[in-house]
Amino acid sequence: MKRRAFLKMSASCAAAATVVGCGSDKNPVLKPEVSPEQVPEISKLSACIGNCFQTCPLRVYSRNGIITRIESESGGDIKFVDNWSVDGAHHEIRPCLKGRAQKQKAYSADRVKYPMKRVGPRGSGQYVRISWDEAINTVAQELSTKIATYGAQSIYLPVATGDYDYQVDGMYAAMMFLHEITKKKIPLYIPEMDFTMELDASGYLMYHDSYSAAQMKDAVKSTFGWDDLWGTGNTLLDVKNGTDLMICFGYNPMESRMGGAGSAYDYTNLKRQFGFKTIYIEPRYTDTMVVCDDQWVPIRPGTDAALAEAIAYVWIVEMDEAPLDMAFLQSKVYGYGAEAAFDHYPELPLAKSYKGHILGLDDGQAKTPEWAAAITGIPVDTIRALASEIAAAKTPFFIQGWGIQRAQNGENAARSLFMLPILLGKIGDKGTNFCSVPGAKTYAKPIVAGMEADSVGNSVGSAVINGTEFTIPGYKWLEGVQRPLNSRDDGLRHMLGEEQAKDHDNILELKNPIKFIFGNACGTTLNQTADINHTLDILNNAPEAQDLFILAIDHMFSPSAKMADIILPCITNLENSDIVTNKLDHDSGMMVYSYVFERAIEPMYEAKSTWEICRLLAARMGVEHSYARLKTQDEWVKWSFEHYAKKVPNLYNPEDTYESVLGRSPVRRIASENPLFKGLREFKYGGATLNTPSKKIEAYSLTLLNRTRFEKFEETETSFIGKYIPATEGAEDNEFAAEYPFQLISWHHKGRVHSTHANYPWLKEANDQVAWINPLDAQRYGVVNGKKMTLTNPRDAKMVITAKVTTRVMPGVIAMGHGAWHQPDANGVDHGGSVNVLVSRKASPTARGIPANTARIRIVQA
Repeated sequence: MKRRAFLKMSASCAAAATVVGCGSDKNPVLKPEVSPEQVPEISKLSACIGNCFQTCPLRVYSRNGIITRIESESGGDIKFVDNWSVDGAHHEIRPCLKGRAQKQKAYSADRVKYPMKRVGPRGSGQYVRISWDEAINTVAQELSTKIATYGAQSIYLPVATGDYDYQVDGMYAAMMFLHEITKKKIPLYIPEMDFTMELDASGYLMYHDSYSAAQMKDAVKSTFGWDDLWGTGNTLLDVKNGTDLMICFGYNPMESRMGGAGSAYDYTNLKRQFGFKTIYIEPRYTDTMVVCDDQWVPIRPGTDAALAEAIAYVWIVEMDEAPLDMAFLQSKVYGYGAEAAFDHYPELPLAKSYKGHILGLDDGQAKTPEWAAAITGIPVDTIRALASEIAAAKTPFFIQGWGIQRAQNGENAARSLFMLPILLGKIGDKGTNFCSVPGAKTYAKPIVAGMEADSVGNSVGSAVINGTEFTIPGYKWLEGVQRPLNSRDDGLRHMLGEEQAKDHDNILELKNPIKFIFGNACGTTLNQTADINHTLDILNNAPEAQDLFILAIDHMFSPSAKMADIILPCITNLENSDIVTNKLDHDSGMMVYSYVFERAIEPMYEAKSTWEICRLLAARMGVEHSYARLKTQDEWVKWSFEHYAKKVPNLYNPEDTYESVLGRSPVRRIASENPLFKGLREFKYGGATLNTPSKKIEAYSLTLLNRTRFEKFEETETSFIGKYIPATEGAEDNEFAAEYPFQLISWHHKGRVHSTHANYPWLKEANDQVAWINPLDAQRYGVVNGKKMTLTNPRDAKMVITAKVTTRVMPGVIAMGHGAWHQPDANGVDHGGSVNVLVSRKASPTARGIPANTARIRIVQA
């Protein structure tokens, strides 16, 4: 079958489904026939674009414009020394099952094929096909009207990761377009020079802090003073320098970082080569433990901080502070014990210090192993044994996965775990880590169209994104639809900071709610945000949302895309070209690489790239010249290579040209040390200071204390020291525990990256969406392995899901993979296993992050 005939057949299959959106159950993936003509296969180097940040290369084969198969970068012909080595990055970057299944992405029955306009309620999937002219006119008119009526800050670009790895296309194209239609000048006064300069700012609204690691970022800032989005630590490769014990709180690379250059591959090889012991502390026996098992310590969700405090108690009281590095604590740490007054900060008494809290001087409860055992579910003897074993290690490597901080009180948990290496003085030394996700130094991102394309990577956490004037916490967007957000209650930030942007007695406030959501491959408008039923209710029924306009630029007719007023069809990565680098600053292995990939097949249906869609909108709104600058998307890719990649030392050869590297396997090298971790070593042994008020590591956070001048936090949920604070719907919430006896947690499913890839039949067959339940609980509630059970929560949300009875999850906990697509029936009961149906909407206290792993549920009896 020729490609034109195939596309015609595919279009006819979809034409009848333009009013009610097609679903993968009723419309199986199209299976193009191989051409009977003996036409040779064509091979193209493409890329797996997603949010795992490994960006594995794909060798895509096609015949007559139709994909026949997908292989690794060498296409099966090994061209690399296929062995792993800490001294060189020579192994092939083999994609995981998600990359291998990309053919099902291109030919999915869920593809958005044409521009679509909503004709039913949000989420119903009721759309009609419209022309590109009508779609562009409608979107441009809505943008113009919203800006004129409510101001540019009513236009919001949300957290979105489906096309995240592009450097010219995707989110960066959207940022450039919105900048051009909303840009303005902001005066910045520089007192040292008595001079006011004009900053080129964007009026549109964007986010600071992601759904992934908002609480971790907040905890790192509050403890170490780093305004770093990911808060990552030492490179995993550094275990070669004498690591004798690894302590992992919720670290699971075998399911979240599976690519051929990912940390899962590195970790297994490091374990084999250096033989260090690993202690895993989490509620679920993960695939990482299956492969690299040493010791599993099951713990109730959300109680890691209590365990950390009990270990500290053993060290401080029962071991007479013998394991502690007292010289380090006294010279480099603020707030371990009592502190003298300095500057405008009053004296800190012992009772308010970290040590005072562990002794129980502040609340009357010493943080003994017996106290922690009742909270965590870990036996007293095990807690004491852990404390002794960790104290005895010469070079402990502490790791904290992001699942712990992605909870209602995640900031406090993260800061509590930081205290373990801080107490031991194991900070900044070779072979150690400060209890964050491993990280390394990656390449900077290319400069695109005069805009620094790494502005997301460098500045999402510091509220300065391409000059965006205001940013909101990424998770607060739904509240932003309901009312104007402010800095006091909601964490609204100004690009110039509070001190330079005084307004309303230092309380900043947006003038209007969000009125336009510019979504690009975005799952956070429904599927990936907490309390899906509440989100649906607000977007469909709230008075403030009646004139809200949502645009979805997407490849798939996903649950989140179905929230849009207009859906514009976006090409997939296999139909696109760009320049990419993997990101190593959050646990993506030890090998950094870059390559230019090309279109494996031509764009299908009426789909266009985000860059081209934004060009059409820019032309309609009179800013095409400043947006595109007389270049096409492919010309900007070439420009990015010539003006960026060629300038990176030891990357490309001097004789390399864009044409010669296009489609060539990635260039690669061993990643450099994480600058943040290097800074810790310079702080510990040199004269460097930290960017905290005390210039030290802050066990008592003056950084957080200072924020209370401008922000309001719930006192019962916030502490200036890292400590365990019980959460609503947490392990100790007796109000819900009797009726809702299970804690619900989720993990990053290896068949998906968030909700991306969730609809591929191959991946669904290999990785069913099931809910894990312990045999003791299953017996008590009559749950049968492989049979359906119904789950509900205090908000009466319901889910029907298949049970997996297994000892790999501790009693009292139900666990399921994150990211499955929401599939409600006529009564609103979810049958897709979308965990966010059951998760509370309540944000964490200081980062305002998603509480994904804090939820109480029960099994509904048949």
